[in-house]
Amino acid sequence: MTDYPALHGPSRPGWRCIACDAPWPCPTRKHQLRELCQGNLPALVRYLSAYLSDAQQEISDATTADLTDRFLGWCARPPDPTAVQEHPPTQQLKTVAPAATQTPPEGRTT
Repeated sequence: MTDYPALHGPSRPGWRCIACDAPWPCPTRKHQLRELCQGNLPALVRYLSAYLSDAQQEISDATTADLTDRFLGWCARPPDPTAVQEHPPTQQLKTVAPAATQTPPEGRTT
């Protein structure tokens, strides 16, 4: 599984997104994880369960039910339309050169 750059990873022990400061997993990371798992819900839940276990030990002011919903509850729900993919998975961001301005040959018009 190719992962995205870790721009939307968790800041620990507070478990907020290092890029957007939303509670982690943030909407962007959820979108990325859905794409990475390609509909494989068991793989997504397994992946996030490891984070949930750590978060339960590090976030003292949240209930187990709240953390479970935050980390796993969204997995089977429809995607969040506000989530934005900022970067493609672990590929270099490519810049596209602007198209050259072409002038028609003499005597021709476009």
